[in-house]
Amino acid sequence: YYMWNYHDGGSGRVDYSYFYYASRLFDDPTLASLRDQMLFGDEKLSFSIIDALYYSPELSVGANPDNVKLDYNFKAIDTATFHSGYEEDSIFTGLHTGPNHVTHGDMDCGNFTLSMGGVNWVADPGNENYNIPGFWDTGENGTRYKLYCKSIEGHNTVMIRNDTTIPRGQRYTTKSTNYATIDSFYSDENGGFAITDMTYEYGSRCTSGKRGVLLTNSRSTVVLQDEISFSSATDLTWILNINIQNYKNISEDGKTIRVKALDKNNEIVTLRMTLISDDDSLKFRKMDTYETVFPTTIIANTYNESLAYLAKDPLPRICIEANGVTSFNVAVVFQIEEHTDEIVPYEYTSMDNWRTETDEWVKEANKDINYGGAPVVPVTPLGMFQRANQNLQAAYDSGDVKKVSEILWDTRDYLLNYNANNASVAEEARKYREYRSKYNMMLRAINNSFKDLLFDR
Repeated sequence: YYMWNYHDGGSGRVDYSYFYYASRLFDDPTLASLRDQMLFGDEKLSFSIIDALYYSPELSVGANPDNVKLDYNFKAIDTATFHSGYEEDSIFTGLHTGPNHVTHGDMDCGNFTLSMGGVNWVADPGNENYNIPGFWDTGENGTRYKLYCKSIEGHNTVMIRNDTTIPRGQRYTTKSTNYATIDSFYSDENGGFAITDMTYEYGSRCTSGKRGVLLTNSRSTVVLQDEISFSSATDLTWILNINIQNYKNISEDGKTIRVKALDKNNEIVTLRMTLISDDDSLKFRKMDTYETVFPTTIIANTYNESLAYLAKDPLPRICIEANGVTSFNVAVVFQIEEHTDEIVPYEYTSMDNWRTETDEWVKEANKDINYGGAPVVPVTPLGMFQRANQNLQAAYDSGDVKKVSEILWDTRDYLLNYNANNASVAEEARKYREYRSKYNMMLRAINNSFKDLLFDR
């Protein structure tokens, strides 16, 4: 169970041992019944000292854990969250709004998060090094909001590149100024959605700016959507911070990205992201490791600056760039590809027409959509190893060290630490690790040759 580490929060997993305490505090027996299910049901999680302090068998009397709410609109923090359930592989997504300048706050209005299939895919960089000089300089032109983790670039939202107001990309909002909130929130058994009005955040040339998150298709598909209009030509960047290193599999038309990871059972899970827009020029692009949208953003290793060496390395990032536009109408659809039988296509549908009472509206509105050919057959661990090994052998045969390096880097997250559970996979895993050892030997040989060259000189 991953938690959303927005603002200055640390990353990690939710500690459900506080559910008995929360049940007492909010007089909500369903929370206690859910914790009962975790401890005494099939999961049989371990007790903690917190459980022992607040547990009472009377807390859950008459309650059903299946009645725990799946969706919440947290008005005090201007944030909406949605779940498909509370199991390890359930969907968790949300939309965060509210003022940017608050205690421990970031420039993150419109921020988005996503966990699906037991993997935390779309992340927030969280806290930053508190010892960076100027970290607590929180004025409009202060150092804090130029740091990657605190800036708009470190969050999953939209940046207006024409914006010359400091800090650039969004407004410097406080509790006493105008700021975006969750304007529409809906939830039923089939799904839910939240919509915010970001018009003020996007600056004076923005005439309308809506952002929404939709959990649909019987709570198995997530849509992040933007509907933005401007009075004059505008440059903007849509950005997403990915918690997984390997996401180079971008389709030729730039409309689809597939990201692979391992769940807790060492099973490969594939997240498919699909870009849907009437503007065919819009495409996904992988950002370079230390690339910045604004030159003022302080990011590790980007330039010879006394602060940069202290800053965090950025997460891998995906962007969509729009140049000289007066409208930006984009939906990005997130689905687990191994669940192809459950996928209902989605085509751009105005947020004014969002609803969840049945899935029929999605099917009817999008029956002719083409996702780029036949569905991709889920890849098995054996196939992943075999493909990687074939590509590595070809790269070695051609003497292309750079290609070897790229293949090993792209596969390291989901193959290097894979625990093989049958003989065929174990054999391919052994070959893969041999290729890695061979590559390390090549690097040492190159380094030794370089040292010899220096010594001869």
